[in-house]
Amino acid sequence: MPVLHDPRRTLTRAPARGRAHRRLSSAVLTVLLALLGALVAPATASADPGDPNPNMIDWTVVDTFRGTAGNDIPLREGQNDCKTPQCNPPVDGFGRRHILEHGVVPDHDDIQETVGTEGFCVPAPDNRVICTNTDASLVVVYVTHNDPRSGDGGRSGSSPPTTSCPASRPPTAPVPSSPTRWTPP
Repeated sequence: MPVLHDPRRTLTRAPARGRAHRRLSSAVLTVLLALLGALVAPATASADPGDPNPNMIDWTVVDTFRGTAGNDIPLREGQNDCKTPQCNPPVDGFGRRHILEHGVVPDHDDIQETVGTEGFCVPAPDNRVICTNTDASLVVVYVTHNDPRSGDGGRSGSSPPTTSCPASRPPTAPVPSSPTRWTPP
């Protein structure tokens, strides 16, 4: 009479060689995912030694807008303001972190309207562009050059330069006449 059931080999237990192969495949997959995660992790950097704001900088782009010339204006995670005694007087940060220290990040459409409407933006002498939207009670400031620490690399050719993170300030706030911490792209 033939044996219909062999207790040494069941459907729930694979041969030892198959289990070992699956464990190895799982380990390789885990290592690959960890490496991939490290490669796509947000780029953070400490401020340069001569930088007036010593807070960490996170160059991650959280939103992107288009200027009137078709230029990209990324809103980056950014850098917190420096309000410690080390920064006397206090030094502004930039990006989303700076905006959140002063309120909430404005709606995407309001920022886009502010930076994308002819006549709302004026260049400042220190590579900044200051855009004012009185209807939305919004002021957006960005720079017109790349900070080499961002990892964006330099762009050349006929396209406009990639510009930097908008930072919102209340429209009643004075616009500084000297360069402040608005430079990272």
